[in-house]
Amino acid sequence: MALFDRETRELIEKLINQVDVDLRTDFSIGIISSENEYTSVLTAEIRNRINARLPLKSAAFSQKLKSNEERAWGADACVLLIDHDSNVWKLCLFEAKSDRPNWDYLKPNSQPPISHFSSQIARQVVPNKQGFVVWEQFYSSKPNGTPIGARNPKGSTCILHHLAFKHNGTPPNPKVWTDNDIDTLAREWQKVSTMGGLVNTVCKCKLGKPFDFSELEELLRERIPVRHILFLEGGRAVTEKDSYHSIAKQYQERFPDYNR
Repeated sequence: MALFDRETRELIEKLINQVDVDLRTDFSIGIISSENEYTSVLTAEIRNRINARLPLKSAAFSQKLKSNEERAWGADACVLLIDHDSNVWKLCLFEAKSDRPNWDYLKPNSQPPISHFSSQIARQVVPNKQGFVVWEQFYSSKPNGTPIGARNPKGSTCILHHLAFKHNGTPPNPKVWTDNDIDTLAREWQKVSTMGGLVNTVCKCKLGKPFDFSELEELLRERIPVRHILFLEGGRAVTEKDSYHSIAKQYQERFPDYNR
């Protein structure tokens, strides 16, 4: 069962991709200085534009996590898609990386030696097996339109978790990832995707498992273990501004110590 109607799904895709393209420009000229800042601004700006232009309600939070929470799923951010008409939701997770020098490295004091990124990919297995959609999202500091291997010429490049998992041997392992690995995946698998395209595909239920609202309460019983959370809620009750139970508001009330 698809989430939201076709027109809304297509608008979500276009809007997310435009935000990503705009932020790549900001990243390339130094207005955005890090991958964490990029992710924070990305989720916040998607929220702002969706609330201004689409028949959805969106909220974005950046939350403080304990070290064990931050490492749990090997991801920086999530997008929680909620359809109040069908009472169905889906969860997307992504780990963000930028093309800074030495973006992957051997973890200090790890025995046996393992690369940081491979350990994150290994931890992503848990949410992936639960039916959540997981991808790796690579930001570029090069201006939009600059050819970079087989990666997207505009915005960022997204590669699904299962493709990254199969690359460089079973994670975690000591193989340190480089930009060449990203180019190889993009070229060989031809699965380079935009963030908006992936979210649209998830909404069409071509990726990931749909969950009903009874399972949503279980998910939100504890803090979602990612630093940045984006909620997208839709349905007639939301569109017609009727009284509805905002999942984002419930989460905010349950875990009030968020940053925005």
